[in-house]
Amino acid sequence: MPGAALCIIALAVVAHVLQAVNSPYSWMFFFVFGALGIILSETLRRNMSIEKTVTISTAAVLFMSVIAVILYGIVSGKGAGVFITQYIAETVNENIELYAQTGVSADQIELVRKSKTLITGIILSLLPALTVTGTMFTVWINILMGEVLFRRRGMWYPDFGDLSRWRCPDSLIWVVIAAAASLFIPWYPIKIIGMNVLIISIFIYMLRGFAVISFYFRRKNIPIILRVTGYAIIFIQQLLLVLVAGLGLADIWFDFRNLDKNKKNNAEL
Repeated sequence: MPGAALCIIALAVVAHVLQAVNSPYSWMFFFVFGALGIILSETLRRNMSIEKTVTISTAAVLFMSVIAVILYGIVSGKGAGVFITQYIAETVNENIELYAQTGVSADQIELVRKSKTLITGIILSLLPALTVTGTMFTVWINILMGEVLFRRRGMWYPDFGDLSRWRCPDSLIWVVIAAAASLFIPWYPIKIIGMNVLIISIFIYMLRGFAVISFYFRRKNIPIILRVTGYAIIFIQQLLLVLVAGLGLADIWFDFRNLDKNKKNNAEL
């Protein structure tokens, strides 16, 4: 724990410096995600399942994020809602300006500028899902990278088993169906809740799809450099992420890795 306490003090000092140089957003992101290292060290040493490790770590980071936003809202006198809206609006404006520098016609840029209020509203509506999935993905990547680094150094690391054989519960499909059905209910709050739940559920199936891809990469002994290239292409071409999520969904019925068949054979033995 002394090491954790020292790390917290260091994070607080750097966060204070960032705030002092008029970087109100940077210090919060730095402190919250910097603390992820402490959170992961605590959850990993408890040797829980991969699902519990990711869920607890994600929940802890989200809790810290909410507290940080509320505290900043109180200190700044703006309120948490105003702070979040202002941050997203500024981010949208910055992205529009970057988009304008890519050589896009002035008419298209003007159209986007006129739509920035609508874009900001959509992002605010989907912010819960975007925050949860972004945090969960950060936790997941840190766990995977941590395993590689710790194993190479011969250090202890929780044994999560072969994660290329991981899959989420098949019953999650009913959450997807219910969330999709809620989009047809003529009540805006229900639609927003349903859309957020749907995005989070589809994201989990995307992780399952990546597990299927990883399984065949290992089975075919694909070189590491080609695996990294393949993953990079998927993330660059966002349409491929949708296909990966579809692969995860299809795995429910097609069992691409024959996990159910192998499980049945082992039970018979």
